[in-house]
Amino acid sequence: MIKKIALIIAVLASLAIMSCSEDKSSDPTVNDSQAFQSEFTGLAEDVITAPGAVAMSQGSAMMVDLPFSMPMKSVNEIFGKLEKTEKFAQAAMLKKLFPVSDSSSKQEDHLIFANHLGTYTLQALTWYTDPETGEQYVTSATWNAVLGGSQIIISIPKSVSGLQYDIRYELNDYMDELVSWYDAEQYYYSDYYPTIIDLDIFTDNTNVFALDMTGDWEYISALDDVMPKTLVVDLVMAPFSFNLTMDLVGTMEFNLSMNIKENNVTKLSFTVNAVFYDPAWDELSSIDVTYTSNNYTIELFADSEYTTYINSELYTLQGELDMINAGVHAYCKIFEGDNQIGQLKAKIVTVTDDYGTHDELEVYILFNDGSQMTMDQLMLAFGEYAAIVG
Repeated sequence: MIKKIALIIAVLASLAIMSCSEDKSSDPTVNDSQAFQSEFTGLAEDVITAPGAVAMSQGSAMMVDLPFSMPMKSVNEIFGKLEKTEKFAQAAMLKKLFPVSDSSSKQEDHLIFANHLGTYTLQALTWYTDPETGEQYVTSATWNAVLGGSQIIISIPKSVSGLQYDIRYELNDYMDELVSWYDAEQYYYSDYYPTIIDLDIFTDNTNVFALDMTGDWEYISALDDVMPKTLVVDLVMAPFSFNLTMDLVGTMEFNLSMNIKENNVTKLSFTVNAVFYDPAWDELSSIDVTYTSNNYTIELFADSEYTTYINSELYTLQGELDMINAGVHAYCKIFEGDNQIGQLKAKIVTVTDDYGTHDELEVYILFNDGSQMTMDQLMLAFGEYAAIVG
């Protein structure tokens, strides 16, 4: 029961990076449902092919045999942690921006920034060609180090890399903290997590990637994992800019806001406030989500009156149907501009399955023009969340 609304919550909180700039007016024959669904098709591909993303990927592949590890692994893990919550699809895409080389075993996992200040210039590379695929991999590298200064600079000349441009990484600041914890089975662990990252990447002396991150980490028993208690990420990667802030309030409230701009025009933004009944995060007390992409806005809300009823002895399918269709204590509304074009509705359907014939509640989006979007259709746009259903 509550999983039906929780599914919608998870999907809506995951919309970031999943929309595009298609204009409904380009196809006047589409209905509201089709036009809305067409929003979720392409921004991710545009982001990961931006010059800054390409430079990050190509340069990272050559950073073998450095005496330390640049913080790509740390940033990769940040978005990996968010992705693990099964609420943030954008984390999977963002994680791809920070590849972790399999050949970095000589590097330290814990970077002491002050110990490695200087400029490291790539002198030579050794390549391996996969005989089956023809793909080439860097297996070793020779670096010239000039120590000193206030930065860690990694210089990759195109004359050595074979790329079309010189790449320069400038790590202006980095700090991490040691977090120790006992997991759910009372095994002891400890690891370092980044608290400050200030990183710029240049191609042919043009800044194409600027990352500023601050965070504070702790073990969250509800997730049985270390997560950021507070996190602020600002990333400028022309023509895109990305901002994310999140914080945990006590042990039962979660807040997140995010926006993406292209050429300083907001492409999408959303905010999430989730309050749980207890520190285990098993059940939501309330959820409030606002998501905007181009000309579409989604507003989702469910409060404790709805969530309490779902788990009460008074619960009936008809009662939940009435509450959803009333749109007061639980709703999902879709707007195009200032005009509401659709909202969450429910109906009781009779189904036959391995357990026999019985009634179920079916929730769907009903648009003003009469078109509908089922949860299956919604899930097609967010396939990795299919496992949440049921």
